[in-house]
Amino acid sequence: MPHDHIHEKRAAQRTSGLEKLLGGLFPKGNPAMSSLLATFYISLFPNLILFATPSSIPNRALRVMVGFAVGGLLGDVFLHLLPHMFSDGHDHHGHSHSHDDDVPEATRNTVYGCAIFVGLLVFVVVDKFMRIFGDGHSHGHSHGHSHGHSHSAKPTAAASSSRQVKMSAYLNLIADATHNFTDGLAMAASFYLSHAAGLSTFVAVFFHEIPHELGDFAILVQSGFSRSSALASQFFTALGAIAGTIAGILIEEAGKFVSGLLGLFPATVAGVPWSKLVIPFTAGGFIYVGTVSVLPDLLQPDEEEEQHGERQSKVSEELRLKRNVNMALVEIAAMLVGLAIMAVIALNEE
Repeated sequence: MPHDHIHEKRAAQRTSGLEKLLGGLFPKGNPAMSSLLATFYISLFPNLILFATPSSIPNRALRVMVGFAVGGLLGDVFLHLLPHMFSDGHDHHGHSHSHDDDVPEATRNTVYGCAIFVGLLVFVVVDKFMRIFGDGHSHGHSHGHSHGHSHSAKPTAAASSSRQVKMSAYLNLIADATHNFTDGLAMAASFYLSHAAGLSTFVAVFFHEIPHELGDFAILVQSGFSRSSALASQFFTALGAIAGTIAGILIEEAGKFVSGLLGLFPATVAGVPWSKLVIPFTAGGFIYVGTVSVLPDLLQPDEEEEQHGERQSKVSEELRLKRNVNMALVEIAAMLVGLAIMAVIALNEE
């Protein structure tokens, strides 16, 4: 086919260019070291950008960044994770390194769908119990702050809202660490497949992680984390990528022994390898974090604008309404920008 020949020729040219540009960064013939170095580079660069961010970020700027984070988070799910998961299993990312071609498509898709639901359900359960066991502590905390004030309902509501947002940050950290773990697995699988495949995966994940990490940082700061705590948390999620890479190396080096360790667990679920279920599980977690935990915070009115309105009662209701509408439009635009960036990355991942 002429079209296939042209596509293969372009892919070969692109791979040759990557070899010239990045070949010196990775030792050829040592896939284990190359995959570890790739994960280190990917984890390092976004964190260097975060170190350059200002120590104090205005509330409105944070809301815009959170809107960007939601767009990027859900864009990651619908444009990256799910398409790779439901593809034929030959994507460059190495997510589908195991061979399950014998599994009927309907069975495979059903298992994937169940894994997505399990991922979402796990985050529902974690969130639910964090709310249950967090109520007593937060109740006493808000009571102490609202004592002596006639309008005690507002502090209580504010404390409840703050607690909910804080939990969304922790849930996002769990989801992000899991996602980074899958990226680490993909990195190891790709470099063991070939040096060229590893370089392609490195470039794709590198450009994918920059907007993702910036969005995660915004969610943490918006949730009440200090800048230093947010940076430390990002370092924690980066360890997930290192762990995933090491796990991928062990799987590649030890073969099927690791996946069926001691025979305690079946190597597959209805013929689908366990390694392939990490991505749908992560997708379910991201869907919950994006839609249930983070997005509701954007649906609340701008607290800065509310406080401004309380201090200056002379400001007309129409002006406040106009400001809120403008802010909402900016937040929606930020979501679309986050989605668009993920779309551009997805279109150039081949």
